[in-house]
Amino acid sequence: MSHLSPAPGSSDVAVAVARERDPFLRPAWRRWAVVGSILVLAAVGIGLSDLGGAGTPPNGAQRLLAVQVSPVQLLEGYVAPRKFVGKVEANRESSMSFELDGKLVAIEVDEGRSVRRDEVIALLDTARLQAQRKVLEARQSSARALLQELLTGPRAEVIAAARAELARLRSALTLAERNAGRARKLINGRAISEETLDDAVLGEAAASAALGSQQARLDELLAGTRAEQIDAQRAAVEQIAAELNSIQVDLEKSQLRATFDGTIARRYLDEGEVVAAGAPVVDLIESARPRVRLGLTRQAAESLAVDDMVSVSIENVNQPARVVAKRPDRDSTTRTVTLLLELTGPGAEIRIGDLATLEVSQSISTPGFWLPTSALTEGARGLWACYVATPAKAIDEPGIYQLDRRPLVLIDSATDRAYVQGPVENDALFVMQGVQRLVPGQIVRIAKSEDGP
Repeated sequence: MSHLSPAPGSSDVAVAVARERDPFLRPAWRRWAVVGSILVLAAVGIGLSDLGGAGTPPNGAQRLLAVQVSPVQLLEGYVAPRKFVGKVEANRESSMSFELDGKLVAIEVDEGRSVRRDEVIALLDTARLQAQRKVLEARQSSARALLQELLTGPRAEVIAAARAELARLRSALTLAERNAGRARKLINGRAISEETLDDAVLGEAAASAALGSQQARLDELLAGTRAEQIDAQRAAVEQIAAELNSIQVDLEKSQLRATFDGTIARRYLDEGEVVAAGAPVVDLIESARPRVRLGLTRQAAESLAVDDMVSVSIENVNQPARVVAKRPDRDSTTRTVTLLLELTGPGAEIRIGDLATLEVSQSISTPGFWLPTSALTEGARGLWACYVATPAKAIDEPGIYQLDRRPLVLIDSATDRAYVQGPVENDALFVMQGVQRLVPGQIVRIAKSEDGP
């Protein structure tokens, strides 16, 4: 078979004709333009068949999207439940410690043990205090005996001896006076010397002085002990008694006793350790009458008063409680008002440190309406929106509605609903769910019970 060469210039014309007849031989950009046009026309056709057009009815109302609607109920305000979490704490909690330094010789409790008020928890070594007390007791006995002697006064035997001595001195004075008188007479006759006269006169003076001294002593014995001496000795006795009381106080403080009924939460020391004054030995928490401490907002705190009965949830169990105190200030960190509740139930399963939840109903005077969260969709500028169904004016057929997108402001929210504000009329029909499938202006029909959810 022979091959014929084409005429000059005839090959370009043949290729062009072939490309026009066969689309796959056309340039790539022309092929893609055709394919894109077909896809756009298909999408527009599908959208028109789904939406039914902004004002064109579809072929039968049954082909329209069915939506569930509910009327809006406008409110002047709402009651919002607020939950506040606090912690169960002991009514009283104390870090027990000694007021004195000393060696710890015994500790009678361990962690977790229950103790009664005034029960001994720990003991210090008291040997030094016991020795000091014995010394003071001996001094006290001596001081008391001396005070009794002063109060009783001189013995009768002492007074009798003083009187006998006074009589003797009187006799001695009489003899001395006579000797001095004779000497004076004899000196005139030059019968004695001047020296003998002086001895007689001086003997008279000495006897007179001795008699006066003994008389004063007897008078003192007869008058008894002076009041000043008795007062001084009584003060000495009282001073020793005070020192003994101080020793007794130190002995009592060497015994660490529980100040209230409770449970030992923690033990810090063991026997044999030297304890400094004020160092914690054990932590004691009161097991009875636990309370709950919560931080509330000002509005929630104002809705409760002292002695109000409330219910708190602890470990998913509701417990009755009574408001016992409400602090007038705010917590500097959380800016909340502190509320104290006393648990009045049995509380067998309640432990210190458990979390407690208090629910307070708070009235909010803000106009708005409730919507289920399934009816909300994201709006412009960070707002929310919902779809409101209004009768389609362009379609004269019952049950056919057109959707209008309304912007909303979120005021409050709960688990499955939200309190919102927006340009929505009372009793307006809002779409309850499936809003992600909707667009503004869409023609829909109201779902009936047989349509299902």
